[in-house]
Amino acid sequence: MSLANYPILLYYRTQIPTQKQCFAAQAAFTVSKKHFKRAVDRNRIKRLMREAYRLNKQSFYQNHSKPLQYHLVFIYIGKEIETYAKIEGSIQKILAKLVSE
Repeated sequence: MSLANYPILLYYRTQIPTQKQCFAAQAAFTVSKKHFKRAVDRNRIKRLMREAYRLNKQSFYQNHSKPLQYHLVFIYIGKEIETYAKIEGSIQKILAKLVSE
């Protein structure tokens, strides 16, 4: 399943937790090498996405009521490096959509 809000695309999967697994969500972040040839640029974007997710994941954890585990993959689909505010707003909207589903 997927959700999108420019410049972020989210693919996610849910599963029922087992006794061994105690996490609520696992997240991965990726940026296309096709659009950003320099590793410095890709790493910067991934740092911005990770920070935005880190600051907003608590509201996601508090608002989702289903006893599910989430596997999240955030994909940067923009062709230019956006500002942190734009990336954070996009991640906030995507997490809000994910909670409402």
